[in-house]
Amino acid sequence: MNDHDSRHNKAAIKRWHNAYQRALITLHSNNGVVRIFESLVGSPPVPSDNSSSSAYQVYIALLSDLQRMQDFDSRYPLAVVAFGSARLTKEDRYYVLARDVGKGLADRGYLVRTGAGPGIMDAVPEGWKSVVVGGGSDGSCLKEKTQGIRIELPFEQAISASIDTKTMMSTFSIRRTALIWNSRAIAVFPGGMGTINELFEAWVGACDGKVVCPIAVVPNSFYKPLLDSIEHVAVEERKLIKASDFHLVLNAGENVDEAVQLLIQPMRYKDSGTQFTLREKLIYLRHELGRGITAVSRLDPAVIVMGSDGDCLSESDREVQFLSDLTTSLLNKTSFGIRLGVAGMIHNVVTKTAQRHHNRIQRILMTEAMGFIEADAYFESRSAHCETLLCNAKAAVFFPSDLPALNVLFALVCEIQTRRRRRMHVFLVGREYWQPIFDGLAKTLKGEYDGQYIKHTDMNIMTVIGTTQHDLNMVMEAINAHEEDS
Repeated sequence: MNDHDSRHNKAAIKRWHNAYQRALITLHSNNGVVRIFESLVGSPPVPSDNSSSSAYQVYIALLSDLQRMQDFDSRYPLAVVAFGSARLTKEDRYYVLARDVGKGLADRGYLVRTGAGPGIMDAVPEGWKSVVVGGGSDGSCLKEKTQGIRIELPFEQAISASIDTKTMMSTFSIRRTALIWNSRAIAVFPGGMGTINELFEAWVGACDGKVVCPIAVVPNSFYKPLLDSIEHVAVEERKLIKASDFHLVLNAGENVDEAVQLLIQPMRYKDSGTQFTLREKLIYLRHELGRGITAVSRLDPAVIVMGSDGDCLSESDREVQFLSDLTTSLLNKTSFGIRLGVAGMIHNVVTKTAQRHHNRIQRILMTEAMGFIEADAYFESRSAHCETLLCNAKAAVFFPSDLPALNVLFALVCEIQTRRRRRMHVFLVGREYWQPIFDGLAKTLKGEYDGQYIKHTDMNIMTVIGTTQHDLNMVMEAINAHEEDS
């Protein structure tokens, strides 16, 4: 980046900040939201069609949810956040465990926040209120309220009756940001794809130093198949995840006191220089989402290529040759672009292979690549990066992945499973890496009956493949069929 670009960016940021100061951010209509953010990030993207998945509709939904976050500092004080399944009944042992943890947190004077649905999301505040309303051992919570942030889904039930302060949101990414914001601790109880996605969002935030509160899976026996498989292939064998990052997620058993003690342990130190106020965070998210979605709306539909951000692959790996062959096939046999979400070896292989078709390579990258790679959009926020990367995508191919890439994978699968995003093919390349993780995930979410956490067919959203010519043919056949349907 040259000095002119640097001065231009600084001037643009100052203009956005000044515009924010002048904006009347209390407007709640969609037109009001659009007018405000036109002054912040430029004109909204031109919709490519009238479908609900168009860039324009995504843009408006994200901005509307950000608008709902602006008073969170006053309405949502520091609280322990609980993630978990909406499908568990009151008789389920995990429901009882979550309710008892809610009681334990109330006894010790801590507030609670959930996704405001049924199941685990109802159990924790139910237990909390049974202590507070009944005059528990600590009266410090008596004037406070349970907190909930609900997602609008076509098949979900109403907001939990145990939630006092509540907000409805329409996008998963901003809802996850809102739930994690100002959290004293994060308890991840048994759940489905949405809960897995929430776990990884918090986990990646902890690795980045942005989430400094304790994160615990409760109980660890439920998540053991998935976490053990990730530790084996990603930490020990491929070394894509640092052991120190892996152990940022704490393991609690089914003993309530043990779980509560893990959750209320001291928060990790956070450098004040990296601490955003809510207002600053919203400014940044609005800017990055506006710029990112606008950029993608001007690009062709694309196949996402994702994996570990760095040199996770070597020239001798079979995945490298497969990636090169896939790139050639996509460029020669489809009209789709190739959208890269990472730099490093994956970027280098695709770029080297593309050569004459370089204009069809799309780069949606984190700011670490700025100054080294020219991208269509750079991001400081992983939420904005993920949302932009997935916008208007037609298929996704994941190579061996680190935690941020796994987070993108589970965000995509969650949105497909909940019908918030159109079904697309999601391929996981490299059986030695992906099959243990896939099997661990399936075992974790299997449940005692089909549908307890997920439907067994939900695992079919992802397809684990090898690196043979047969595997490449299967990928291209699926993508070509999707292109014809489009």
